[in-house]
Amino acid sequence: MNEFPLNNIAYTLLEETGHHGIARENDFDSEIQRLEHKINLVIQMLGQMMQSKQSRPDKVLLRLGAETIDWQNPQAQPGERYLVSLYLYESVAVPIQAYVDIIEKQGEWCSARIVPLSTDEQSAWERWVFRQHRRQVANTRAHTSSPR
Repeated sequence: MNEFPLNNIAYTLLEETGHHGIARENDFDSEIQRLEHKINLVIQMLGQMMQSKQSRPDKVLLRLGAETIDWQNPQAQPGERYLVSLYLYESVAVPIQAYVDIIEKQGEWCSARIVPLSTDEQSAWERWVFRQHRRQVANTRAHTSSPR
């Protein structure tokens, strides 16, 4: 049994919602794309309904990696285990939940190792983290190379 049942929905949302600009080879792929889009819309609507009934914690700065997460937590101490809930999308009230073990403390910042996920969850998480990193690098390059 999955300890965090909503993680299935949340990890589904980590995948790209559209395939814009990708040529499909046959009608079967087009039909699958339309079905995926409809399912994603239903999931987003579910998230909006849940969002209206649930308050979220305050936003905090953090650094994410495929296996680690860093955030400000003055009370955390190495060796402690925390349950973290990450709301990755503003429009979706379904968090990713995972246990993390605090491995290091530097000032107010703590570093934690994510307790191993299932193979499918880990794969989706790694792809999502990589895409976020790639977008951040592209945005940084765009801002530094644009004329002022």
